[in-house]
Amino acid sequence: MMYKKIFLQLIIILCMHVFLCFYVSAEETSEILLEDNFESYGVEGSGVDEDRKAINPVKAENDGSCWFNLEASSKRGTIIRSETTGNHYLSLWRQTKPEVILTSIAKAVGQEHIVAKNKEYTFAVRLNLPKHESSLASEGCSYKLALSEAADASNALPLVVINSDKDTATISLGGTDTGKRLLPERWYELKVVIALVNGKAYLSTYIDSEPCVEYREMSLSENELEVVRKYLTVEANLQEMPDERSKETIRIDDINFKVDEIAAPPLVATFSPATGSMVTDSSAPVSVDFGSEIENVTEQHVTISNAGKIESVKMNETCTGFEVRFAGLKEGTLYNVGFSVARPGENMQDFTYIFTYTGNRERYVFDWFDSYGIDGSGLDENGKGINPISATESYGIWYDKEAASKRGAVILQNEYKIPELVFCLQSQNKVIRTQMSSLLKSDASALGVPNGVYELNAGFMIPYGSDAVGLRGDCYAKVGLGNESTVNNLFCIDYADGKNRISFLGSEKTADLNENRAYYVKIIIYPENGKYTADAFVANEFNETVQVLNREPVQINELAQMKRLMIDVNGYDSEKFAKLFILKGIDFQCCFTPKLLWCDASGKTLTMDNNTIIAEFDTPAPEELNCYSIDNGAQVVKAERLNENKIKLTIEGLKNSERYVLSFPGVKNDDGYSCLNSVMFEVENKIEVTDITLGNSMLVSGENKFSVKLKNTTDEQLTAVLVLLVCYGKDSEYEIEQIVTRKKESVSGDDSIHASFELETAENRFIKAFLLDNITDMRPIYGEIRY
Repeated sequence: MMYKKIFLQLIIILCMHVFLCFYVSAEETSEILLEDNFESYGVEGSGVDEDRKAINPVKAENDGSCWFNLEASSKRGTIIRSETTGNHYLSLWRQTKPEVILTSIAKAVGQEHIVAKNKEYTFAVRLNLPKHESSLASEGCSYKLALSEAADASNALPLVVINSDKDTATISLGGTDTGKRLLPERWYELKVVIALVNGKAYLSTYIDSEPCVEYREMSLSENELEVVRKYLTVEANLQEMPDERSKETIRIDDINFKVDEIAAPPLVATFSPATGSMVTDSSAPVSVDFGSEIENVTEQHVTISNAGKIESVKMNETCTGFEVRFAGLKEGTLYNVGFSVARPGENMQDFTYIFTYTGNRERYVFDWFDSYGIDGSGLDENGKGINPISATESYGIWYDKEAASKRGAVILQNEYKIPELVFCLQSQNKVIRTQMSSLLKSDASALGVPNGVYELNAGFMIPYGSDAVGLRGDCYAKVGLGNESTVNNLFCIDYADGKNRISFLGSEKTADLNENRAYYVKIIIYPENGKYTADAFVANEFNETVQVLNREPVQINELAQMKRLMIDVNGYDSEKFAKLFILKGIDFQCCFTPKLLWCDASGKTLTMDNNTIIAEFDTPAPEELNCYSIDNGAQVVKAERLNENKIKLTIEGLKNSERYVLSFPGVKNDDGYSCLNSVMFEVENKIEVTDITLGNSMLVSGENKFSVKLKNTTDEQLTAVLVLLVCYGKDSEYEIEQIVTRKKESVSGDDSIHASFELETAENRFIKAFLLDNITDMRPIYGEIRY
């Protein structure tokens, strides 16, 4: 009985041991397939041999555990080196004796034991590009780390590809360009992750933990990956190096390749426009894409805050995403949009999209210096003024590397405790000139669009007194738009003839300014057929306003490529602190004008009897006749609204073969800006007027003969009527003495119409002639003729 009890206890212990072993192996799902931190080579891991020489870790034989390559093992193109910290790494060299310009080494990848539906392969490595003299040592070189089917790197899946130029190197990870560039003498941590989920492969790549791509679907199957993941290969091509001297070209460390069992990875949403955007068009959709197939999304899966409404949800053709349209948006309101999305057969995942509906405006820069310091006071904890300029450039901050470390621009409170930006001369830090800029919105797509009017508003003062020297002599203050190569000055304040003055957009027109007086400027820039006109206003603290520019043509270069709003204040070398210029605030924005969405006459040739035109806008269309304008003597005589945004216009006075421009100055938005679009059309040329003559070329006493040569350009039977008015007097005051009409019932391909009349005297007489298509409708064939 006792033996049975002992036996039973042994059985229980054995079963527990088996269970625990199974439990541990089930939990331990990560498996290292290849690892090398280069700390195990040489005498006691020193990386050097018994003679203190650096070790080449590459062997000629493949024993499954070492790096190998028959040629590389006999040369010094690959050696172990050590940093001052004691860390060892693999160094690839360009050698002259023996010559090494191509290096290819490989190491076998271990066998995988994980069997799972979903798993993830992770390759990680650290790389460093050394500098040699004034450029990268690897200039002209290329490198590739890959998973390969064979040690000769055939049938390879690229993991890391680097191409070096003189100063930086491009890098792609997992066969996808990262868009980033590597700098010299810096260790980068690179990671390539391939997730196999439900038979599909997804790529994620990272540089220093920052994602480059996340879960992008790949055209790679598990079987294809199984074929290529037999070796890790490292290749270096140094043939294009301009410098043939021996030197270290790249450092490689901490190689790791592992596989993990995973659940399905999370979906990653890509939004267009990006989350956080300022949205100006309420009818424009938001596009969402996940890069892989998702289940159908409907209005029930989408929510929006602040009383907004979901108008529609439409899946894209590949079922990887959808677009959402909204309704009921209110200008200036921030909206949170929620989405619930899932892959086929998986659980729902929640996403949030944020946007602000700005309506007719897109703000690029807005700073009136009331957001700095404690409670917007512009002062720090010690009551000192704040320098708002940063050494790091990003949207929403002022930037200048030099000005960031000096006190040439400081926010100070004025006498009313309102913060302002004061530009100063400094003696200690030697500040003579301060330049600062603010990046415009990264998605400032409205710059350069035909329906965008651009506004700049700014407040300033030129101080002069005990601690202020103002902008005298050669001092100036400029505000402009710029990029890397171009600057367009918006306004400039300088000094001439004993006074400060302001000019705008390169115009020679100026306005005088007084010191110690607050001013506010507004510049409005209008696009007109690829060119620009501008209004410019200056108002002082007494609300006295001067308009300096009135729709004056101005030259603005590359507006669509402008990246920054720039401020430049220049002083002189001073031995003491002094104020130069005070900026009270500044903002730059685009105000969208009403847009013509469609017009049935645009670019068309109309018939003479078709005198109605339909136009549709993105804003309500007024019915007042003076809201619409047409040239060449024609008139809009009726405006009938078909729906809120669509109008039907009736036009009289259209002439045969004439070209017309129809514009919409009275179609305005809430900001008061008119529609800038116009429509050009022609009237068909059925009857050509080839010649007009008056006998003797002038009026004479006695008989006068008037002739018009006509040409019917169609196969239709057309009528022409000539109406002559014989007038006595002057242009402003005259009497009609005679009316002569002649009708041509059927105008042929080469025809004419004649009229004659008698004058007792030609003194103070003149004639007006009109050529009409018929006497009933009286549509002009030709413009007014006068002799």
